[in-house]
Amino acid sequence: MRKRGFYHLFSDGFRTDVLFEDKQAFIAGMNIIALCFLKCNIAIPAFILMDNHVHFILYCTYEECCRFRDKFIHRYGLWHSNRYSRKPLETIDFDIKLMEEERYILNSIAYALRNSIAAGYCFCADDYPWSSGGLYFRMPDKMAASTAGWNKISDLTAREIRCLFHTHENLPKDWVITPEGFIWPGNYVDFHLAESLYRTPKSFAFFMGQSKEEEINKSLGICESVALPDMEIREKAVMNCMRIFGIGNLRRLDVPQRIRLGKVLRREYRCSAKQIARTIHLDPKYIKELI
Repeated sequence: MRKRGFYHLFSDGFRTDVLFEDKQAFIAGMNIIALCFLKCNIAIPAFILMDNHVHFILYCTYEECCRFRDKFIHRYGLWHSNRYSRKPLETIDFDIKLMEEERYILNSIAYALRNSIAAGYCFCADDYPWSSGGLYFRMPDKMAASTAGWNKISDLTAREIRCLFHTHENLPKDWVITPEGFIWPGNYVDFHLAESLYRTPKSFAFFMGQSKEEEINKSLGICESVALPDMEIREKAVMNCMRIFGIGNLRRLDVPQRIRLGKVLRREYRCSAKQIARTIHLDPKYIKELI
């Protein structure tokens, strides 16, 4: 029998363009996680979807982790192609890291949940809707109250299920759906497993309060944090691209133009080399040498 363990499944924003371009894309991504969970023998202690990358903390075998990855890529790729017929999705390039040391696992879960804070989207992980951040160490009655009045799968017709979730599969009848239209992560995220690792709310708060981005980034091969959210920087990059070069598409820039734009982003918005590389699509090591 293959050994199960904790795996960090993640994509690198530098190697992938925007994955979730709007609210509907995020909703689709959330629902696809739930559908993939039903098809894979895994536990999901934590996850987060960012605009150009994702993080999943999984408890499973390596083979099960790969199966979940492949199903997510396939399902979201199909949805994206149907939604943006003229804008095919680039391949999502995932990496997988086995985590064996307990403290590293605790730091990695907190790191994943803190991504929205590090990117400047919110001040508290609980407030970011596209993650499992609001599930941990909640009083049962408070959690029940927060989902009271939401529709259940059992309230929907088969046609409504197909329209909402793009599947013919049977979904658990007791699963609830958020007012935004995605399956509530509390249905499938094993937050109790995460809680058992942290043991107490105080311990969880301690790890969430630690800024371990640089340490974890280095262990994953991802370097440097960001000053402004990626989506905002991308908008500013396009604006400056048009102002300087008269071009509204970053991919049409040649290398010298990209370097010049990168220097502007560094000087005016204090972007890290990593964030600049993601934005203008150049190797971050190359960026560091020139900016």
